[in-house]
Amino acid sequence: MARAVDLDFEPVSKDAFGKSQGRITARFNVALFAFLGLMGFARFLLVASVARESAFGGLVLSGFLDAIRFLAVVLISSAFLKEFWGRLVTSLFPIRAINYEEAVAVLLMASLIVGT
Repeated sequence: MARAVDLDFEPVSKDAFGKSQGRITARFNVALFAFLGLMGFARFLLVASVARESAFGGLVLSGFLDAIRFLAVVLISSAFLKEFWGRLVTSLFPIRAINYEEAVAVLLMASLIVGT
């Protein structure tokens, strides 16, 4: 039995209060990035032996530089993921293309799951 697929269909989901839920926003991505940064910094403080011997200013500076590096990798990888998804995945499967903010969220969630 063949079914027609409407590629422009976007389901509207409602929360418990009857409000429609929006798309992934930049605020969500910033909050997720901040959470990942704090989680990585806490893991570094708890696990690394270097953290016990270093000054706090050095830890903050190295954490800031790591956050800049991670952000640059996520932003560049998100552009690649958006194009990959739009060109290959949507041609293979009947799903919609994702925008840049959704690509950032996918990569941040993947890094949260993988643990990097």
